[in-house]
Amino acid sequence: SIIQVAMKALIIGANGFVGANLTRRLLEKKWDASVFIRSKSKFLKLEKETGIKKVTVGNIADIGSLKKATRGIDIVFNCAAALPYHNLSDRSYWEVNVKGVKNIMEACRWSKVKRVVHISTVGIYGPTLNKTANEKSEYKISDVYSKTKLEGEEIVWEYIKKGLPAIIIKPTIAYGPGDTRPGFLNLFTLIKKNMFVSIGRGDNYFHTIYIENLVDALVLVATNDAAIGEDFIIGDYPCPTMKKIVKTIANVQDKKLYPFYIPTVIAYMVGVIFDFFERLGLPSPLNSRRVKFMTQNKRFSIKKAQKVLGYRPKIDLDEGIKRTFDWYKKEGLA
Repeated sequence: SIIQVAMKALIIGANGFVGANLTRRLLEKKWDASVFIRSKSKFLKLEKETGIKKVTVGNIADIGSLKKATRGIDIVFNCAAALPYHNLSDRSYWEVNVKGVKNIMEACRWSKVKRVVHISTVGIYGPTLNKTANEKSEYKISDVYSKTKLEGEEIVWEYIKKGLPAIIIKPTIAYGPGDTRPGFLNLFTLIKKNMFVSIGRGDNYFHTIYIENLVDALVLVATNDAAIGEDFIIGDYPCPTMKKIVKTIANVQDKKLYPFYIPTVIAYMVGVIFDFFERLGLPSPLNSRRVKFMTQNKRFSIKKAQKVLGYRPKIDLDEGIKRTFDWYKKEGLA
């Protein structure tokens, strides 16, 4: 493996939840880290906190700026992505998750980067039903996000075949301090306000990954030669049920949960009606996407990462939820 401190690392998409946490960790570990971001205004807080000096503002649509940013770099982490909650046009998802990935891989090949770590998603496997999915499971594409993420992944595989030393990481659903995306934040807020009613029994598996565990895995693949040319599903262990997650959030906030639930079929029908409201630009407390998010089985195997990388998630659900709540409280979010 490579001597870490001497490494020149570039984090693309350091404004995002994963990118910001990774940047913080690499600077703590005294790596020679630089970032490639789309907007300076969103980065000011992290810049002030970490004192990072090497900041490039650019766009992954512009291969020229990527070639310039990757020159002389040892390791590139691609944390940039257009995510489901961004609600973008199909074209915009394609521009970031497909064309942007191609530009990054091409720039890395041109700059002879020693290692590229690309973040994909377990979303390409769809709901896992009553199985535990692994890296070889079949893909189930359900929306433009998973479609474009899979296309982006296929581009990385093409470059691996051409000799680019790349690695694909597929995280489960990440959460933790710094996460202002709607998924977990909505759960914390609704439970705090006594407005949360479970959809379905909550027996479905909902595979999470605490952000520090994910960053551990990113550092592992960046420093372990056995990772090159491979893909890894990364998640926490054991995989919790939705009921367990909700209960843990309620406990940390000292809240009681209602003893009843809304049957999934009814919630989905209501969600479809609210989908129509959303299209009209009206506020909607529920939509069909959120119902699926809450009720589908998402359970994955991390055996490959354990075996090849020696990956062991250090922070369990209780500790992860507690740290997340403490951060939300500090930021006035929950």
